[in-house]
Amino acid sequence: MLQTECEKITAKLSPYVRKEIVICLCNKGMSGKEVADLLELTPAAVSQYKNAKRGSKLTVNKKCEKIICGAAEEILKNPDKKEKIFSQCVCSVCKEVKK
Repeated sequence: MLQTECEKITAKLSPYVRKEIVICLCNKGMSGKEVADLLELTPAAVSQYKNAKRGSKLTVNKKCEKIICGAAEEILKNPDKKEKIFSQCVCSVCKEVKK
């Protein structure tokens, strides 16, 4: 199947970023249910992200980690813009990974 570079990368990157956002939010003291409600995930999905049963196993640099945790903080401040924040985060991490 013909795919763009973005499609290939985001197939693995998006689940990884989602997992890391879940972990960042949980590390801020949010419960799994609160994170699930905020991100429109099931509590089971949040548990799987937290326990590394879901989400790509990638290795990224510290700058990517900072981008992802920054996005988690922005989602907390602006939950109505979470889709846009998530998309921008994935694009930013992708650009950093491709360097």
